Amino acid sequence: MTILPLLASLAAMSPTSCPQEALLTVDLNGDGKPEIVRFECDDDGVYKLSVGSKEVRGELPAFGGSCKIQAIDLDRSDRFKELQLHTDGPSDDPADHLYRWDGQTLILMAELTGWLRVPGNGIVYTDAHRGFWTQTDKYVVNAKTHRLDTIRPEMYFMQSGVLEAEDEEVPGPVRGTVSRGFPIYCERNRTRPLATLAEGSRIQVLAFAPTTGVFNNLYEQKGWYLVRSQTGLLGWAHADELIERVHDLPFAG
Repeated sequence: MTILPLLASLAAMSPTSCPQEALLTVDLNGDGKPEIVRFECDDDGVYKLSVGSKEVRGELPAFGGSCKIQAIDLDRSDRFKELQLHTDGPSDDPADHLYRWDGQTLILMAELTGWLRVPGNGIVYTDAHRGFWTQTDKYVVNAKTHRLDTIRPEMYFMQSGVLEAEDEEVPGPVRGTVSRGFPIYCERNRTRPLATLAEGSRIQVLAFAPTTGVFNNLYEQKGWYLVRSQTGLLGWAHADELIERVHDLPFAG
């Protein structure tokens, strides 16, 4: 991740502490004049961010007792630096709000969950825990709107663990054991059954295709898992059935 040298961290608070404050000076819009940035955040994640006399308010989700602000460079080819407001969340569930200052307005570019990877080429990747696998999404800076556009794939590759920016280890495959038999299908519907997975058989889960756009809770995930059976067949399992009938999946502990 490309990060400017100037950054401010807000230390963890006790339940009775006063709001935390941070102050930094940085040229955010490339006009050669540094902006004065003020950031306040209380123990509920409610924050106030100001550049000069312009102010915005918001709330970081899954607040875990500490928050940070830093200036980052999403795209080294443009003149802007962005503000990243970050919390690690209560149980390693990070969340970020990204802002851009265009010289007149503080623009909320995106509200993101998961660990961020910022290569500095106008693309942002997020890696978010989804129970027993990691969802990787891609966002692209829109130069006209000054916001991040979501590039949502049709399906997600199934991998356990989180690939953080400084972690070169490749996450492993997702495997589990069928605790109660259930069918897999030829397509992402229940029209053509392919096989019934036998109790006690081992499977590999290869991909997830959501039928709803955004999901944050494992048991609210609606969609289909692409499964390879112990006999080598490749078929689709409904999310509800797979979660209920496969044990020893690599859930985060």
